[in-house]
Amino acid sequence: MLTFGQDEQITISKLYGEVEGNGEYAIVIESDKDFDKIKEYYLEGQQYIVDFLNTTCSLSNVNLFDNSFIKELNIWQVQTERLSRVRLSINLKQGKRPKFQISQNTLKIIFGTTLPASSASSQEDDRGYIVGPGDILEITVFENSELSTLSIVPDNSNITIPLVGDVNVSNLTIQEVTDIVTKKLKEYVRFPIVTIKVTEYKSQWVNVVGEVKSPGKYYLKGKTYLLDIISEANGLTEKASSEIVISRKSPDSQEPERIVVRNEDLSVYEDNPSNILLQTGDTITIPAKKYFYIYGEIAHPGSFQLEEGMTILKALTQAGGFTKFASKKSIEILRTDENNKQQKIIVNIKDIEDRKSEDIEIKPEDIIRIPKSIF
Repeated sequence: MLTFGQDEQITISKLYGEVEGNGEYAIVIESDKDFDKIKEYYLEGQQYIVDFLNTTCSLSNVNLFDNSFIKELNIWQVQTERLSRVRLSINLKQGKRPKFQISQNTLKIIFGTTLPASSASSQEDDRGYIVGPGDILEITVFENSELSTLSIVPDNSNITIPLVGDVNVSNLTIQEVTDIVTKKLKEYVRFPIVTIKVTEYKSQWVNVVGEVKSPGKYYLKGKTYLLDIISEANGLTEKASSEIVISRKSPDSQEPERIVVRNEDLSVYEDNPSNILLQTGDTITIPAKKYFYIYGEIAHPGSFQLEEGMTILKALTQAGGFTKFASKKSIEILRTDENNKQQKIIVNIKDIEDRKSEDIEIKPEDIIRIPKSIF
């Protein structure tokens, strides 16, 4: 039973802080017995709620990182496990009524937030990060510095926590490790507030090879996307082709899965399917541009970048078409095979145009010669 307003006695079932999906902070009041009175007080005048919360928290201007606020919330058994992740000040004596929601026996008062969406997303990503050997964890216990520690996850995944002893973190997320440590510390500490963050990511990695400015091994930090790694590798070189290939272990086959992404499809907008979420062990290959060459009786002889699906008809069109002296029945494709031997392929373009023959695929370094007609 708590005093609410001036002298009204009202039973409060629960009082706790909550972070909404968009990063806004809410104070939630639940009452099975006296909810109608709470609703009436809030709708008639916010000051009753303000007085009550000020009395409960002993603060008129609440900062979620303030030690006294955390202490008071613990006294009233308010849920505090999420508060340390939100940088926000709530002025409980603001003249403007905050947003609110009423449902059954619950009043939710929603305040704004100054937490950038990207920061909120980053912190949520970190909580879902799966811990592995080599990761360095900073474990902080609020107002218990002697229990705080820095731990390198060993090969057996057992980290040692003061008072608690060994905790196996194999294949657990940061949030799961936090929950386990908090539960074990409750045997020794009243209302422990545990924060765990990864200071160095070492257990999950990808390889980046090919036409990037800084190829090599890169560690995944929470949710890491293709664009994140390309940026970390300092971007593509001028020789990079229009495709990026991701090779990934397949659970159903010994052959790796091959994912091909076109550069032009990549962008930073949310939920872009081309910006692939990377997995540990992925190999990202950025091949160099490939070329083929045309000379002879063609409008624009020279070298051309080889695009996927390039055929002899497409190549001739890209080079501007034949001159009036070209022989369409005896075009030569000079191709070097795997044994470094040169082959000569004779092509009759008229047969391809008349669908008597199939169009021929052009391969890297092919040389196409357009001879002059003898007539």
